[in-house]
Amino acid sequence: MKRAAYVPAVGVVASAPSPMAQGAARVSAASSAATLVEVEDEEGEVGDADAHDDGDDEFDEPLDALLSTKLVEEMIELHRTSIKRCVIMMRPQGDVKPHVEKIHTFMLRTLGEKHIQPCYAIANERLSTYKASEDIEVLPLIQLFAMNKVADTIVHMLDTFFTESIAPFVNPNDFLTEAIQEKRAFEKLVDDCVATGLDRAMLTLMAQVEFLLAAEQPASDYDPPENPPDLSPTPACQVALACLDKHLQILLADRNPSPAERQMVQVFVGEVGSRFFGVVTKHIKRYRVSRAGGIRMLCDVNAYQEWADKLRNAEVSRLFRALKELVNVYIVGEVSILKQLVKDQARYNGVFRVEDLYEFVERRTDYEKIRGRIRESECVIM
Repeated sequence: MKRAAYVPAVGVVASAPSPMAQGAARVSAASSAATLVEVEDEEGEVGDADAHDDGDDEFDEPLDALLSTKLVEEMIELHRTSIKRCVIMMRPQGDVKPHVEKIHTFMLRTLGEKHIQPCYAIANERLSTYKASEDIEVLPLIQLFAMNKVADTIVHMLDTFFTESIAPFVNPNDFLTEAIQEKRAFEKLVDDCVATGLDRAMLTLMAQVEFLLAAEQPASDYDPPENPPDLSPTPACQVALACLDKHLQILLADRNPSPAERQMVQVFVGEVGSRFFGVVTKHIKRYRVSRAGGIRMLCDVNAYQEWADKLRNAEVSRLFRALKELVNVYIVGEVSILKQLVKDQARYNGVFRVEDLYEFVERRTDYEKIRGRIRESECVIM
């Protein structure tokens, strides 16, 4: 496997004035690069994703098993050996810093472009092709969360190695050095891969929750034949929240996250709450709702709000409080009171417009009977 990326290091070495030094330098640089390339070929995991002909076997492998800390350990050891060899052979010729930086840059780029990125590409493909089912557990999603922890471990391993073995040759405060820039580029690459994976995971999780709600919610839940209805949350509500809790608890299981990790998790959890609000409002509009069904719906929304409050996200709590207020348009019987509910925009804290409220009112089972009286009010949509 050819590695043109390492050619500049050979060029630097070749500038040595002595023919003997030139030969020694070439041996040092070539052997260092060859050593790193050798581990790529032996492991196979570092190679391009397209290099694997047996794609089906790779696709079936658990996501958290794709990233390899063992591979990183071996690369670090070979890296350390390459640096020692380079220092021994090049120190008599002058500054070894450029050569150490080139070797370190080569390793980081190899791990980032040939291992981290292809593994996350597989993960995103796995999530994007996942078909929702009645199971509350989305296995690729759980595996992705475990995969993110492996990626974080790899970053910490490389950071420790940098501190112990590379920092003595470079100025850690000089952000313009190639080693520092490449270290930051690698960490950014990992962060971008994790963020893209979480975004794809969120879409998959919402698709799963939406499927569960549609599959588990019969029309009789919100238009029950008996009166009064059951005053507990519907099975659809319970299974949807169980699905969300199952995956968020895994994500929040880390007791000692770094500030960056904590921020990323908070953003993800808040986005899950906001998007789940959208899923619920869309779901409600699919059903005809009687007054008795409105009471059952209120039980569901109370459960949704309790779940939202546990997220400790003010915006998500605000959304579900507004939804709880909205359910009253199905419970009230007097048209005059219904008109007041639609016109009282302060009740909904800016979450719902009059147009939105009118769409929900149209889902009442008695809407055709009261339609003319509703349209006589000031909340008519012209």
